[in-house]
This record gives sequence, C-alpha cells and structure tokens, in this order.
Amino acid sequence: QSRSSAASDVYKRQALHKVLSEMPEEVGGQVTIMGDRSLPYELVKKIMRTCQESRFTQIALAVNQVEAG
Repeated sequence: QSRSSAASDVYKRQALHKVLSEMPEEVGGQVTIMGDRSLPYELVKKIMRTCQESRFTQIALAVNQVEAG
C-alpha cells in the first residue's frame, strides 16, 4: 500500500470516527455494516474497529446476496 493510500485510509477512518462519536447518544450502541463480495475484508475490519472505538458495542454484518443465474 502506498503512503498516499495509507494516509487517505487514516484520514477516512478519522473522519468516520468523528461522525460516529458526534451522533446523539440514543443513536449509539448498534450498527449494521452492509456489503457484498466486492467489499474488501480489510475494509470491513477497519470499519468495525472504528465503530468499536466510538460507542457502538453491538455490531452486525449484513450481506447482499445475488441469485445465481
């Protein structure tokens, strides 16, 4: 991963953390992360870590399943 890409990831993570931590208290606690096969697992892990660092303690994963055809 290049330095600019890593710096961009850090910036995005900090921005997500800021948004999540500024949400009203009644919104915190639960979050559902939705995705499909195109969502890289490393990104899912980063999102989950950021949620944990905010006040989200109940994290669920949901996937979009496409029918074979």
